Amino acid sequence: MTAPEQADLRQRLLDALDADAMRPRAERRGLVNAMLDVVSDDLTARDVDTARLREAHATMALQAGHYERRWESTVVEAQRQARRADELEQRAVDSAWNTMRLGEEITRLRKKLAAAETENTRLHALLAEGLPIAEAAQEASTVLGTVLALHRPVQRGAMTICDACSPRRGDGPSRYVLVGWPCPTADAINAATLPTT
Repeated sequence: MTAPEQADLRQRLLDALDADAMRPRAERRGLVNAMLDVVSDDLTARDVDTARLREAHATMALQAGHYERRWESTVVEAQRQARRADELEQRAVDSAWNTMRLGEEITRLRKKLAAAETENTRLHALLAEGLPIAEAAQEASTVLGTVLALHRPVQRGAMTICDACSPRRGDGPSRYVLVGWPCPTADAINAATLPTT
């Protein structure tokens, strides 16, 4: 309490006690001073309490600011973690989608591989069946080539004759018979080996 406030309170108390004419003035003044001392002590204690409360309030305000900053930091971190969780979830979805697509591609390739293996088995079977035929055809072709080599064309004068079918001079009874080329043997071989159209 300030000095002017104390003086004002003292005067009001004195005025109130002056109305009580039963007490002597000195006693009334002593009573007023005692009351003022009690009030002053109480106000001093209250000022100390107020100062402590203000100090506690300032400390709490600092702590509140600290906790508010920590809360804001926690909110920012939670938002960052939520974004990270969203990214991880999107990656998981993408990975699942890619896995599904790869599974479909693997299934398609397995079917293709199975079809290729089936075709390969079929071709091997055909090859196994055709190999003896091819070998026989090759052997026949070799024999026919040898026969055709014997029945080769030879130019005798203006005429082309078969060397095997036309006898040479002094060869047997038909030595004067000349067989033109291609001879019947060469015709038969060529007809059998040439593709028909």
